[in-house]
Amino acid sequence: MNFKISISMAQFEVPQFLNAKDKILGPLSFFQVVFFLGVAGFLFIMFVFLKFIFWIALALPVFLITLLFSFYKVNGRPFMSFSSSMFNFMTNSQTFIWKKEVDVESINAETGNIIPSVHIKISEKDEKADKKLQPKLVTFERAGEISEMLNIET
Repeated sequence: MNFKISISMAQFEVPQFLNAKDKILGPLSFFQVVFFLGVAGFLFIMFVFLKFIFWIALALPVFLITLLFSFYKVNGRPFMSFSSSMFNFMTNSQTFIWKKEVDVESINAETGNIIPSVHIKISEKDEKADKKLQPKLVTFERAGEISEMLNIET
């Protein structure tokens, strides 16, 4: 005896591409259309005020940069957000040093031991840490002592 049980479940559509931008003019999104219109307006104004050869010298790099910012993606992110992140990374401080500071806040009543509280302090520059990170010079005699200590016979 073979029994076949079939259970039919309701089918629901799952929305996909939620982070895709709406296309308003062919393959262009709203941001891209506004960006192209702004650059086109800028280039038109420059065309009116500059000689043609100078305008070409200005228009070509501006147009290429516009294409870069509009269509190029770095690791799936638009180039505009990538370039702003890169600018923030290059202009902000990159040195973070963790220091443990112990403050006496309470004493354990049973044992009389001090219960410290730990605070984290981030400072931009620590001169003592910089000195610790610098390599120490080893004299020729000390190098000989170290090499003798490493020569271990088994």
